[in-house]
Amino acid sequence: MDDEALWRAIVAQVCVVGSSARWDVIVASGDLAQISILALSPLTAAARAVAIHKVLHKHGVRYVTGDAASCKKTQALVANLEFVVTCGGAAAYLSRLAAMAEDASRVKRVSRDLAYIGLKGARDFLIELDLGRDLIAFDVRVLNVLAAAGVLTPENTQSNATQYEQLQRALLECVCVPAEITGAQFDRILYRNYAGLRAAMGIHQDA
Repeated sequence: MDDEALWRAIVAQVCVVGSSARWDVIVASGDLAQISILALSPLTAAARAVAIHKVLHKHGVRYVTGDAASCKKTQALVANLEFVVTCGGAAAYLSRLAAMAEDASRVKRVSRDLAYIGLKGARDFLIELDLGRDLIAFDVRVLNVLAAAGVLTPENTQSNATQYEQLQRALLECVCVPAEITGAQFDRILYRNYAGLRAAMGIHQDA
């Protein structure tokens, strides 16, 4: 993975907070080229914010406000771009993550290093990079399937580190180990088959 690919993965994680639908629209539009590292690198931080905000706002990314200077997602991406540039690039950063002994340590590191990427986003990011096989990203779809299956999950699971870890550990032990799959595989099975699961299990709330 080169710097551009890492940056795109970070942009995706920030954009999908709240809803992933608009990210697919941005990708299909081709507008990602306007906020690539190549396009943004020559600009000042303020100009980078304007360019990033223009694309996010144009495509209706959730939680993107009307002003680039006060938009939290925009400012987070400005900070994250600076991090990618100054951390030594994709090769150096991913090597540091891979060298860490535990998935939980990687989650904490990513959450600390990258703005607007929390408990779920850090796990999703690491799963995509194949750096977190015993992780589950509890987005709305996954939580909906668990609820429909009778699993009781606290309302603050996505924001409470202790609750998150307890639910993840229970699913790893009670579902993944007997099924001989990793947490990452379990996560993607639910996510990618959500439409069919939603219909079969009578889930009414969409993600």
